Amino acid sequence: MRFWDEHWVPGHVMSRDRGLVSWQHVQSSTGLSQDGQPGRVNFVLAERQSNDLTGFLGFVPMSRFDPAILPAEDVIFLAGWRMRADAPPGLGAALLARLRASLRPPAIITLGLNERVRALYERFGFRTDTLRHHVLPNPDIETLRLADIPGRSHWPASTGGAVLRRLDRNALMALPPDLWQEDEVLPKKTPGWLAARYLDHPHYQYALFLLVGATGPKGILVLRRCMADGASALRLVDCVGSADMLCTAGTALIALLRANDAEYMDLFAEGMDATALAAAGFHAVAHLSGAVVPNHFEPFVRENRPIRFASLTPPGRRLRLFKGDGDQDRPNLVPVLPLPIRECESS
Repeated sequence: MRFWDEHWVPGHVMSRDRGLVSWQHVQSSTGLSQDGQPGRVNFVLAERQSNDLTGFLGFVPMSRFDPAILPAEDVIFLAGWRMRADAPPGLGAALLARLRASLRPPAIITLGLNERVRALYERFGFRTDTLRHHVLPNPDIETLRLADIPGRSHWPASTGGAVLRRLDRNALMALPPDLWQEDEVLPKKTPGWLAARYLDHPHYQYALFLLVGATGPKGILVLRRCMADGASALRLVDCVGSADMLCTAGTALIALLRANDAEYMDLFAEGMDATALAAAGFHAVAHLSGAVVPNHFEPFVRENRPIRFASLTPPGRRLRLFKGDGDQDRPNLVPVLPLPIRECESS
């Protein structure tokens, strides 16, 4: 944590909040493994000598949040990769090579990389791209404080007969373990993973909803409420189900926006069906001339900020990524103001 402060960003939340670092990086949430021994702390470290750090590579395996996830599905998300200014050339590559040789993960993904390191990842064989940003505005709010969404008053009304049902821990854990996910999709998410990742978060309050269509459950939505300048927005940070799961969700999502007096709902995603998103009322921010839909709320920055990603995956597997994956949806300012999501009639 001291290295993070001295060689990355002074005062960074990961240099100040030991609980958050432990929650994200200690392999067992209790700090102990299943046999009662101290849990592995998920960093690869480079040292010149004992306790003299030269660099580190942080990572978060899917099994961090559900130990039942099998090695063949234990995707690793990179979370922090930093070298000292006087580190020897090639140290970053050596850290990544050590991680791959030690754990042999089926896939490695990182979200939030900056443009400067894109070429570096590509040299290592990673595919690089940007999460697609979509927005669904609340039709009842005429003047927006948080965002600029041109032409929204002329958008067609959202439709669809799916309903949302709030999930508590017991209801979540009673759901089928495959959660309507296609076999070829990575990463796989289980009820145990969702509970540990979202319901057990040390700071944020997430709301999980079961999306139910005419023929039964279609998937799970994970939302978080953000606030700035006296206004709020709902962030759809994760979806578990098929790529087209949101196609009939528009009416229910608008009802949720109204119940929370939220200006809009947004979604950063890779691998979701664009036609289904449009049917639910979402519009791609990149296709709206002059649109500004903020990503950063801690502190609030009224700008479009993309989320770039890099992935190293086996042939035949398709990515489905969201803002909630990796370390992208984490607090930067603590303590965090509690902002629970109010339910609506369809919940």
